[in-house]
Amino acid sequence: MKKVYITRNDLFKGIDMILLNNICEIDDSFIDDNMEVFYTYPGDEEVDEKIEDLAGIDWSKEDYKPYDITDKMSPDEIKKHLQAFRDDILIDLEPDFCEPYQYFLIDANDWKIEELKEYGIELGFSEKLQHHILPIYDYGTSWSHFSYSKEVDDDYTPAHDETLERKTVY
Repeated sequence: MKKVYITRNDLFKGIDMILLNNICEIDDSFIDDNMEVFYTYPGDEEVDEKIEDLAGIDWSKEDYKPYDITDKMSPDEIKKHLQAFRDDILIDLEPDFCEPYQYFLIDANDWKIEELKEYGIELGFSEKLQHHILPIYDYGTSWSHFSYSKEVDDDYTPAHDETLERKTVY
């Protein structure tokens, strides 16, 4: 496997876009309908960290004992015991909200939408407007200074606008 890169300018070439920073006023359910785009949920690493934290607490001094932890358990027993509660621990960990700097309504065909997703672009969809919405998270970075990448097979031949090396700062 190898990576290919494309600049933001090249990736969005040919897509009609309208700055729409008031999307949440126009479509009040936009954020809720696209939670996976705007919230970063804790993963296995964060759950493992939480288990380590819980295992390090002196439970004999705590009134509240979550996940059926007893003060008679050793740290290793607590870790083993908590593996059964991984889903509950994940739910207890708060997701982080990623606030976009700008939103663009984009008009692109299905093929182009799939290409954007191949490069890791996460798009929201406004049910009210029936269009995809592109959130931009970087502030003050020129579009010509930003690249996206994707993993491809070793025998993949880059397209005319793709490179094997990152040509931009970001």
